Amino acid sequence: MRFTKVILTLFIGLLVFAVVAVLALLFVDPTVFRGQLEARATAAFGRQFQIDGPISLERSLRPRIVIEDTSIGNPVWASGEHFTKVQKIGVQVALLPLLRGELTVLDVQFTGVEVFIEEGPDGSNNYIFGDSGASKEPRGLPSIEQLLIRDAIIYHQSADASISRYEITEARLWNIPGEPERIEAEGIAKGTP
Repeated sequence: MRFTKVILTLFIGLLVFAVVAVLALLFVDPTVFRGQLEARATAAFGRQFQIDGPISLERSLRPRIVIEDTSIGNPVWASGEHFTKVQKIGVQVALLPLLRGELTVLDVQFTGVEVFIEEGPDGSNNYIFGDSGASKEPRGLPSIEQLLIRDAIIYHQSADASISRYEITEARLWNIPGEPERIEAEGIAKGTP
């Protein structure tokens, strides 16, 4: 009898937890996190990160947050205002591990990307972020199972001011546990498909 009560109490507790999690997912407004997202990304990059467009949440057991019109600033010496501009970023995560405090990124999608890579005459560049000597702790991103990049243009300006242009029509990368990593891409490098 006592064992049955423990099981019943545990089942009811899990059911209440699941209902609260689903209700939170249904009613959370992702735009309230705009300031936090910008501040954390700015701190991580060591440069201004800005979200100019809407933030939305696709609600499901695999929720996806979609952020539009983002940019990362350049160092003061660089010729352009932005290091990169992205029209749309979508990040899909697994809900159940997230409720346990684990971040499992299932899919990341970038659409409409422009990257401006520059190298200065003094050997400086705009693609190393933050203060590399400030922290001894290695920083890394969570494991990402799938990555999709669509409509991307990468400009590279060397120290002698020559500019190369690379276009990515679509690139897919898979890093699924237990399977070999795969990359499929289509685009143009220096005018050659």
